[in-house]
Amino acid sequence: MLANFSRSLFYRLGLHRILQGEADRLGKRQQESVAKLEARLDRLRKDVSSEKSRLNTVVRHGETQRESHKGLVESNRVLEERVRRLEERVVFLEQVRRNEVGPQLAQSVLDLEDEYPPGDIAVHLRERLGATDLETYPYPHVVIDDVLPTDFYRQLFDQKPPQGYWRRGQHGRENWTVDEDIAPLATEAIWRFMDETVAGQILTPVLVSKFNEYFDEHYHQVVSETGRLDCRHTGGRLMLRRPGYCLEPHLDPGRSALTALLYLGHPDDGSDHGTNLFEVDRALPDAYKGIYYPEREGANCRLVKRIPFRANSMLVFGSRVGLHGADIPADALPSTLERYTYQFYVSVKKAKSVD
Repeated sequence: MLANFSRSLFYRLGLHRILQGEADRLGKRQQESVAKLEARLDRLRKDVSSEKSRLNTVVRHGETQRESHKGLVESNRVLEERVRRLEERVVFLEQVRRNEVGPQLAQSVLDLEDEYPPGDIAVHLRERLGATDLETYPYPHVVIDDVLPTDFYRQLFDQKPPQGYWRRGQHGRENWTVDEDIAPLATEAIWRFMDETVAGQILTPVLVSKFNEYFDEHYHQVVSETGRLDCRHTGGRLMLRRPGYCLEPHLDPGRSALTALLYLGHPDDGSDHGTNLFEVDRALPDAYKGIYYPEREGANCRLVKRIPFRANSMLVFGSRVGLHGADIPADALPSTLERYTYQFYVSVKKAKSVD
């Protein structure tokens, strides 16, 4: 009886319709949720498929790159081998040439000694150096104008190594080393004469005397141990510099006691782009390897003097304290600008005591 009465009351009050409606709404929301989940799963499937495709592409590209790298490595190995063989060939041909032209070269140097007597050059050098004061700021240096007899200087300038004989270096920089690199016979002869006879035998002892106080200060121990100062010139080379060249403040190699720079040009070339002299905000090291660049160790360098590039003038300074640099701006005019310099060092070595 009670059950029938409850059922009757349930339907009379319409509760069955309310429950049915709620059940329908729940079913609809569930269907919508399922549809959303299926749509999201579908997007995820598409994303996974796209990522797999991209991954396959990357894998294929990686395999291609690896194969390409292997090919480049092999090509580089082949090129290095060719370069090595060419270098060996060049060394061989240079040696053959030296053997063939050696007697001619030696005779040409002797002929130059007759044309430009070393005694006359020595008198000229002593006169020019004697008329030039040694400057001490920012460090010991001297600038000698008209350092060589005019005729000899013109011959030197005219016999610079032609293009094609220079060794290329950094941007705007080429070098030619005396008695190491080859050139036409006349060029090799006069520059060997300049390097060995003029710079080595005549100029070096005169410069050592001029820088007497500098040597006493920095090489006193060498003198006291050996009884005499044994100096020799080293590293003779020609330097060609063009627009874009830049050399930051530095000290030359520690083996050098003096650095000499002979400027080679025409009087109408202008005096720009010579050598810059610097001072530094800290003590310089007593010893270092190679070339010393103080700015690379956090030092501050200040430009205090510009040495003009004058034809047939020579700058000489104490290498041990001579912080210097040079630059030719990339936009320097004319664009074909060239600066030629002959450089050599005066080095000190311990000499054997003479009994």
